[in-house]
Amino acid sequence: IVDRITSGVRNILIAFSNAIFPLSIKTMDEDAQAWLSMRKKLNDFLFVSLMVMGFGIWFFAETIALWFSKGIEVALVTAYIKWLAPIPFVIGINALNVLELIVKKQFKTQFNINIILMCCSVLLTAVFIYAMKQTESNATFCTGVFCITQLLPTYLLITEAINLFLYEKHRRNIG
Repeated sequence: IVDRITSGVRNILIAFSNAIFPLSIKTMDEDAQAWLSMRKKLNDFLFVSLMVMGFGIWFFAETIALWFSKGIEVALVTAYIKWLAPIPFVIGINALNVLELIVKKQFKTQFNINIILMCCSVLLTAVFIYAMKQTESNATFCTGVFCITQLLPTYLLITEAINLFLYEKHRRNIG
């Protein structure tokens, strides 16, 4: 369910990025100041629209849960969906960072960020698997389905936050 919703948000952002990509290249080539102005307007638009999307996911979590789960484990699925409500916002904020790297032809930087993110993802996965194995013997941290419902959205939020941090850090360093 989380993957479906997150993938849907990513698809919307990909379509949005593809729509503005040609104009972004033209604007950046003609006038860097105009690009910064355009970027600010796009960031404001993304901020508002993704906040609305996140709040919509939060407030309609039970309806979404009923729809996706077909009435089975609705309370659990609702909690799960509420955990992912901030993910569209974090993904969206980063959309223009990725676009800017592509426009500036910073492919090596983008590759390096992806390698760092993959290493962080592998490390985080190992930590979560270790935590789940520990709970099987002494159920103090989390147990079973509850553990997975807490760890998966946490994993998504942490990896998206790391992704955002890396892109923002690079963007501020180049310009």
